[in-house]
Amino acid sequence: MTAGTRYVIRSSSASVSGTGRSSFTLSFASAAPTIVVNDVTFKASDSGTRALVFAEVGSASDPEGNAVDVVCSPAIGTALSVGAHSITCTATDDDDLSTSDSGTVTIAADLSPPTADMSLSPSATTAGWNRSSVVVTLTASDARSSITSITYKAAGAQSIVTTTVGGHSATVSITVPGITNLTFRARDAAGNFSPWMTRAVRIDTTLPSNSSPRIILRNRMNGDGSVPFSIIWSASDAQSGLSKTTLQLSVELGSFAPLALPSATAVTASVTLHDGATYQFRTRSRDRAGNDSRVTSTQLWHTGQRFALDVMQNNDSSGAVTYAGDWSTSTGNLWFGGTTRAASSIGSSVSVEFTGTSVAWIAALGSNRGQVSISLDGNPVVTAANPLDLYRAVGSSRDVVFQRTGLTNTAHTLVITVVGSNSSSTGTRIEFDGLVVTRPS
Repeated sequence: MTAGTRYVIRSSSASVSGTGRSSFTLSFASAAPTIVVNDVTFKASDSGTRALVFAEVGSASDPEGNAVDVVCSPAIGTALSVGAHSITCTATDDDDLSTSDSGTVTIAADLSPPTADMSLSPSATTAGWNRSSVVVTLTASDARSSITSITYKAAGAQSIVTTTVGGHSATVSITVPGITNLTFRARDAAGNFSPWMTRAVRIDTTLPSNSSPRIILRNRMNGDGSVPFSIIWSASDAQSGLSKTTLQLSVELGSFAPLALPSATAVTASVTLHDGATYQFRTRSRDRAGNDSRVTSTQLWHTGQRFALDVMQNNDSSGAVTYAGDWSTSTGNLWFGGTTRAASSIGSSVSVEFTGTSVAWIAALGSNRGQVSISLDGNPVVTAANPLDLYRAVGSSRDVVFQRTGLTNTAHTLVITVVGSNSSSTGTRIEFDGLVVTRPS
């Protein structure tokens, strides 16, 4: 026999007398059963109670494999109300050996799901984009019970298989550029799940493209002699899209200053420039992730050619403008700079000497206007056989009627000659309002 072991002796006969012998059966009960009652929390049913089920709160077993009877107080099946309840359960085996354990069963009146949310580090722009990898922090909370887990998955630019993490928070790294849709939910201790939520994580690591600005002379000059130009450039971003473009102007080698644009991502602007000054424009763009366009790693701005603007009015006194034939002077706000010179006699001409890479002749169009031939540096560019016709049924003034660009930056001579009119015109009149010339500076 082993010390510490309980031995039970049972007689095989009803009585023992005299010297007769009786037989006994010895059975050995080596150990009592085991039982564990846990501290647990359950969600109440819609009625506000929950029945006590031992398998939900603990476990019991016998080392010898015998059947175990479990009795609890309160009794198994009791409808526990909302609150904390002390539970004591006793396990008894076939040898009448028993063991007891106690725990606390809490019935929570928690029928509401937890809430879940996410945050990004670094934070996204106001447009919802990042320009680098992102660490997403998922968090959850519940007003009545604790959070047991967070489950998440991702699809799109970056795929993540369904993953469950214990506790009230989890972190996820998103590193692939593009749009990754992260889906997540939380579970509380009462077994409630928050609804699945899907949030987009947007990453754009590519710089927007941008070009240097170009100047384009507009079709009609101003009466005060100033010159309107359109400034155009290109800007685009294939991933997140543009959020902003910027245009700046430097006058006479001064500091660059921003110019107002018609919209946040405009790639064209209208400006008014003046005779005798030098100008330079520069541009840049930014995408919705905060990436800025660059020429090189150290050069941010796309800068256009610096140029000088020369306006040669019809009353130029430098000797660069020479008239031949019958020319008269008119004044008024219809004309470029307030005056114009006009001729109607066939053969009348004006010769202008200029230096620059582009030239534009400014004149009026109308129902009594004639036709001209034009030569540039002695070479006919518009012939008398195929003249430039200034006739229009509806008149206008200060128009660009002839223009040449891409010239060499050297001295040039432009000659305009009256050659006649078409059959619809009531006259042969032409005007020389002036020339607009640009040249690199």
